[in-house]
Amino acid sequence: MLWIRNYFVGVCILGSVSYANSSHLVLFSVGEGAIYDSKGKNELLQVSTFLPFETEIIVQHDSGLETLLAGYNFRFGHNTRFTISNKGTQLKSGMIMIQSRKIDSACKMVVGNSSFSFAGSGTCILEYDGDKQIWITGILGRFRILDEVQSESLELMPGDLLSYKINGDVENGRVNLKEVISSSFLISGFKNNTSFQKSLDKVAEQQDLDLNSQTDYGTIELQSVNKIINEISEAKISDANAKDGKNYSIPEMDPLRELLGRAPRRFGENIITPISEENSTLLEELITPVEESVETPHAENEEESKPRPFPSRLLRKNRLQNTDLIP
Repeated sequence: MLWIRNYFVGVCILGSVSYANSSHLVLFSVGEGAIYDSKGKNELLQVSTFLPFETEIIVQHDSGLETLLAGYNFRFGHNTRFTISNKGTQLKSGMIMIQSRKIDSACKMVVGNSSFSFAGSGTCILEYDGDKQIWITGILGRFRILDEVQSESLELMPGDLLSYKINGDVENGRVNLKEVISSSFLISGFKNNTSFQKSLDKVAEQQDLDLNSQTDYGTIELQSVNKIINEISEAKISDANAKDGKNYSIPEMDPLRELLGRAPRRFGENIITPISEENSTLLEELITPVEESVETPHAENEEESKPRPFPSRLLRKNRLQNTDLIP
């Protein structure tokens, strides 16, 4: 009978431990802290206690609450209303900061009629107006956010802003991390450890450098575009002036005529056509006296006035003369 009693004691202890591990442990309370309804009476949450299940918790005005869950830290801002259950954390209105140290697990968040799963390692802020819109801002690290209702998954990086509307539309935007870190109560209203604060300062500084480099590049690119536009405008003006005759006048004499010293002729104007039969006979008559002039030379003036015969004819004539001299 002793082992049966020990068995039931062990089951009770393990049950209480597993229940505690599935809930949030209160680490810090800022201002007046948070309250919850306990048997019709408002009770103040104490540090080092667990958040009650299935009970609405209200963070009072100008106050805050920080809790610890296995692999996660949560910060709840002032006037935030939420409930802890086995389905996850249900945000009814207000803002929550989620700081994840686990990559292989996912954090379940129920916001209004939407349900989200946060997987990754980093820090983000979730805000809900209690009616129409949800805002999720990336601060550190990287998250993969799954909208279980719409079955859509989006990546959240530092400086990203995701806006979910009640009709299911999602809008992507960017925020200035330096302004968010300095103005958000969830970050500046709590005591941050040294490593977390250094990470915040570093990511804000890196975003400023990226924005400045993009601005400088955009300025240089804009100046280059303006320079090109001015050059094109000047070229158009010079062309217009040339057409109007302001910078160029056509000379009186044709440049080609001035270069050649005569009127230019187009290609093909003086092409020799095939010789007809009549012209061929006339050409033979003109050439024959020249051949005879070789045998009986005429006056010097007449030879100069007549065209010179072809060399082939002269050579043939000489060969004939040489054969006559052979006995």
